[in-house]
Amino acid sequence: MIKTVLLYDNQDTKLGTFFTLCANKLLHLHNATFKQNVSAEYNTDNCEREDVESILSAYNNSKFLFVSFLHGSKNGDAMLIANEKIVSHDNAYFFTNAFYYTFSCYCGKNLAARLLENGACVFWGYIDEAYSMPDYEEDFAELAILGLKHFYNGKTIDNAYNAVKEEYTNKIYELYKTDYFSAATLLHNRDSMVVLGDKNLTVNDC
Repeated sequence: MIKTVLLYDNQDTKLGTFFTLCANKLLHLHNATFKQNVSAEYNTDNCEREDVESILSAYNNSKFLFVSFLHGSKNGDAMLIANEKIVSHDNAYFFTNAFYYTFSCYCGKNLAARLLENGACVFWGYIDEAYSMPDYEEDFAELAILGLKHFYNGKTIDNAYNAVKEEYTNKIYELYKTDYFSAATLLHNRDSMVVLGDKNLTVNDC
Protein backbone atom coordinates (compact mmCIF):
# COMPACT_ATOMS: atom_id res chain seq x y z
CA MET A 1 0.00 0.00 0.00
CA ILE A 2 1.48 3.34 -1.06
CA LYS A 3 1.61 5.86 1.78
CA THR A 4 0.53 9.31 0.58
CA VAL A 5 0.34 12.58 2.50
CA LEU A 6 -1.56 15.47 0.88
CA LEU A 7 -1.28 19.09 2.01
CA TYR A 8 -2.97 22.09 0.38
CA ASP A 9 -3.99 25.66 1.16
CA ASN A 10 -7.72 25.80 0.51
CA GLN A 11 -8.19 29.28 1.97
CA ASP A 12 -5.59 31.31 0.10
CA THR A 13 -7.27 34.41 -1.34
CA LYS A 14 -5.52 34.14 -4.72
CA LEU A 15 -5.05 30.44 -5.37
CA GLY A 16 -7.11 28.62 -2.76
CA THR A 17 -9.69 27.55 -5.34
CA PHE A 18 -6.99 26.30 -7.69
CA PHE A 19 -5.09 24.46 -4.95
CA THR A 20 -8.34 22.78 -3.90
CA LEU A 21 -9.07 21.80 -7.50
CA CYS A 22 -5.62 20.21 -7.78
CA ALA A 23 -6.10 18.40 -4.48
CA ASN A 24 -9.51 17.05 -5.53
CA LYS A 25 -8.11 15.83 -8.83
CA LEU A 26 -5.28 14.11 -6.96
CA LEU A 27 -7.72 12.47 -4.54
CA HIS A 28 -9.83 11.19 -7.42
CA LEU A 29 -6.78 9.89 -9.27
CA HIS A 30 -5.41 8.19 -6.16
CA ASN A 31 -8.71 6.50 -5.34
CA ALA A 32 -9.25 5.38 -8.94
CA THR A 33 -5.73 3.96 -9.17
CA PHE A 34 -5.28 2.30 -5.79
CA LYS A 35 -8.90 1.84 -4.62
CA GLN A 36 -8.04 3.58 -1.36
CA ASN A 37 -7.92 7.04 0.14
CA VAL A 38 -4.67 8.92 0.73
CA SER A 39 -3.06 8.07 4.05
CA ALA A 40 -3.33 11.60 5.46
CA GLU A 41 -4.92 14.81 4.18
CA TYR A 42 -4.33 18.31 5.57
CA ASN A 43 -5.55 21.72 4.49
CA THR A 44 -5.72 25.17 6.05
CA ASP A 45 -8.64 24.10 8.25
CA ASN A 46 -6.82 21.30 10.07
CA CYS A 47 -3.11 21.79 9.46
CA GLU A 48 -0.71 22.08 12.37
CA ARG A 49 3.00 21.70 11.69
CA GLU A 50 3.41 19.32 14.64
CA ASP A 51 0.67 17.04 13.29
CA VAL A 52 2.26 16.89 9.85
CA GLU A 53 5.68 16.14 11.35
CA SER A 54 4.16 13.41 13.51
CA ILE A 55 2.64 11.59 10.55
CA LEU A 56 5.87 11.97 8.57
CA SER A 57 7.78 10.38 11.45
CA ALA A 58 5.44 7.41 11.24
CA TYR A 59 5.93 7.02 7.48
CA ASN A 60 9.52 7.95 6.71
CA ASN A 61 11.11 4.63 7.62
CA SER A 62 10.29 3.58 4.03
CA LYS A 63 9.47 5.31 0.76
CA PHE A 64 6.30 7.41 0.67
CA LEU A 65 4.67 10.17 -1.35
CA PHE A 66 4.22 13.73 -0.13
CA VAL A 67 2.07 16.01 -2.32
CA SER A 68 1.49 19.71 -1.69
CA PHE A 69 -0.32 22.57 -3.37
CA LEU A 70 0.94 25.64 -1.52
CA HIS A 71 2.73 28.93 -1.87
CA GLY A 72 6.51 28.89 -1.72
CA SER A 73 8.57 31.61 -0.05
CA LYS A 74 10.24 34.00 -2.47
CA ASN A 75 13.73 32.90 -1.50
CA GLY A 76 12.70 29.29 -2.09
CA ASP A 77 13.56 27.97 1.37
CA ALA A 78 10.07 27.13 2.64
CA MET A 79 6.49 26.23 1.76
CA LEU A 80 3.72 28.18 3.41
CA ILE A 81 0.18 27.57 4.54
CA ALA A 82 -1.75 30.58 5.89
CA ASN A 83 1.58 32.46 5.69
CA GLU A 84 3.21 30.05 8.16
CA LYS A 85 6.15 27.83 7.27
CA ILE A 86 4.97 24.24 7.08
CA VAL A 87 7.99 22.79 5.24
CA SER A 88 11.39 24.42 5.64
CA HIS A 89 15.08 23.79 6.16
CA ASP A 90 14.34 23.25 9.86
CA ASN A 91 12.16 20.18 9.35
CA ALA A 92 13.57 18.80 6.10
CA TYR A 93 14.83 15.72 7.95
CA PHE A 94 11.24 14.51 8.32
CA PHE A 95 11.17 13.95 4.55
CA THR A 96 13.66 11.09 4.47
CA ASN A 97 12.46 8.56 1.85
CA ALA A 98 9.90 10.99 0.42
CA PHE A 99 8.95 11.48 -3.20
CA TYR A 100 8.11 15.16 -2.76
CA TYR A 101 5.73 16.40 -5.46
CA THR A 102 4.53 19.99 -5.32
CA PHE A 103 2.90 22.83 -7.21
CA SER A 104 4.61 25.67 -5.34
CA CYS A 105 6.67 28.64 -6.44
CA TYR A 106 10.45 28.83 -6.10
CA CYS A 107 11.08 25.78 -3.90
CA GLY A 108 13.05 23.94 -6.54
CA LYS A 109 15.89 26.43 -6.25
CA ASN A 110 16.61 26.08 -2.52
CA LEU A 111 14.38 23.83 -0.44
CA ALA A 112 14.72 20.96 -2.91
CA ALA A 113 18.44 20.58 -2.24
CA ARG A 114 17.89 20.53 1.53
CA LEU A 115 15.19 17.86 1.21
CA LEU A 116 17.46 15.68 -0.93
CA GLU A 117 20.38 16.20 1.45
CA ASN A 118 18.13 14.84 4.20
CA GLY A 119 17.29 11.69 2.30
CA ALA A 120 14.29 12.55 0.12
CA CYS A 121 14.20 10.31 -2.95
CA VAL A 122 12.82 12.79 -5.47
CA PHE A 123 11.79 16.44 -5.64
CA TRP A 124 9.33 17.46 -8.36
CA GLY A 125 8.46 21.14 -8.34
CA TYR A 126 9.31 24.59 -9.68
CA ILE A 127 12.36 26.84 -9.53
CA ASP A 128 10.43 30.02 -10.34
CA GLU A 129 6.86 31.20 -10.00
CA ALA A 130 4.18 28.70 -11.01
CA TYR A 131 0.92 30.12 -12.29
CA SER A 132 -2.70 29.28 -13.00
CA MET A 133 -5.07 31.15 -15.31
CA PRO A 134 -8.72 31.63 -14.24
CA ASP A 135 -10.10 30.79 -17.69
CA TYR A 136 -8.09 27.59 -17.90
CA GLU A 137 -7.97 26.32 -14.32
CA GLU A 138 -9.05 22.81 -15.32
CA ASP A 139 -6.25 22.54 -17.89
CA PHE A 140 -3.63 23.97 -15.56
CA ALA A 141 -4.75 21.67 -12.73
CA GLU A 142 -4.62 18.60 -14.97
CA LEU A 143 -1.05 19.48 -15.91
CA ALA A 144 -0.17 20.19 -12.28
CA ILE A 145 -0.94 16.58 -11.29
CA LEU A 146 0.05 14.93 -14.58
CA GLY A 147 3.41 13.76 -13.29
CA LEU A 148 1.65 11.76 -10.58
CA LYS A 149 -0.74 10.27 -13.12
CA HIS A 150 2.16 8.92 -15.16
CA PHE A 151 3.99 7.79 -12.03
CA TYR A 152 0.89 5.95 -10.77
CA ASN A 153 0.64 4.24 -14.15
CA GLY A 154 4.11 2.75 -13.75
CA LYS A 155 6.45 5.17 -15.49
CA THR A 156 9.83 5.96 -13.97
CA ILE A 157 10.30 9.51 -12.71
CA ASP A 158 12.39 10.31 -15.78
CA ASN A 159 9.84 8.92 -18.24
CA ALA A 160 7.00 10.66 -16.38
CA TYR A 161 8.86 13.98 -16.53
CA ASN A 162 9.47 13.65 -20.27
CA ALA A 163 5.82 12.74 -20.87
CA VAL A 164 4.64 15.75 -18.86
CA LYS A 165 6.92 18.13 -20.76
CA GLU A 166 5.57 16.76 -24.04
CA GLU A 167 1.96 17.23 -22.94
CA TYR A 168 2.74 20.73 -21.69
CA THR A 169 4.18 21.53 -25.12
CA ASN A 170 1.12 20.17 -26.92
CA LYS A 171 -1.18 22.28 -24.75
CA ILE A 172 0.98 25.36 -25.28
CA TYR A 173 0.67 25.01 -29.06
CA GLU A 174 -3.08 24.49 -28.72
CA LEU A 175 -3.56 27.61 -26.57
CA TYR A 176 -1.23 29.71 -28.70
CA LYS A 177 -3.81 29.71 -31.51
CA THR A 178 -6.43 31.51 -29.42
CA ASP A 179 -4.79 32.91 -26.27
CA TYR A 180 -1.16 33.91 -26.56
CA PHE A 181 -0.84 35.15 -22.98
CA SER A 182 -2.16 31.93 -21.43
CA ALA A 183 0.08 29.90 -23.72
CA ALA A 184 3.08 31.97 -22.59
CA THR A 185 2.10 31.42 -18.95
CA LEU A 186 1.94 27.68 -19.49
CA LEU A 187 5.32 27.82 -21.23
CA HIS A 188 6.73 29.54 -18.16
CA ASN A 189 5.36 26.77 -15.92
CA ARG A 190 6.85 24.09 -18.15
CA ASP A 191 10.28 25.70 -18.21
CA SER A 192 10.23 26.33 -14.43
CA MET A 193 9.46 22.69 -13.64
CA VAL A 194 12.37 20.73 -12.21
CA VAL A 195 12.80 17.11 -11.18
CA LEU A 196 15.74 16.12 -8.97
CA GLY A 197 16.82 12.89 -7.30
CA ASP A 198 16.27 9.26 -8.25
CA LYS A 199 15.02 9.38 -11.85
CA ASN A 200 14.52 5.60 -11.90
CA LEU A 201 12.02 5.51 -9.04
CA THR A 202 8.67 3.84 -9.84
CA VAL A 203 5.45 3.40 -7.91
CA ASN A 204 6.45 -0.21 -7.23
CA ASP A 205 9.33 1.11 -5.09
CA CYS A 206 6.92 2.91 -2.77
